[in-house]
Amino acid sequence: MPIGVLLIRFSSNVKSAKAVRVLFYCHVAAQVAGVALATAAAALSITNFQNAFNNTHQRIGVALYGLVWLQPLIGFLRPDRYGGYMDEHLEFPHEFVMFAD
Repeated sequence: MPIGVLLIRFSSNVKSAKAVRVLFYCHVAAQVAGVALATAAAALSITNFQNAFNNTHQRIGVALYGLVWLQPLIGFLRPDRYGGYMDEHLEFPHEFVMFAD
């Protein structure tokens, strides 16, 4: 997931619209791969280990896993980039979760 963050950060310095579009799609692909790997890791953890979620380590892991899935959901639910009210309110959580991951 950090690779996807770096890709989108690089796009702010690029002047070509085509290069920005390519970087955006690379960002999306990297984020999808990161979420897929995190989901596979969580599934393996739940099936192979005793998960009673009765200690802090396991609870923090579940909370972080929720944040991993929150970011793409916000990205998909987000309206057009030049929207109004909702665009402003969904941009902050998307970037906040980015820094939390």
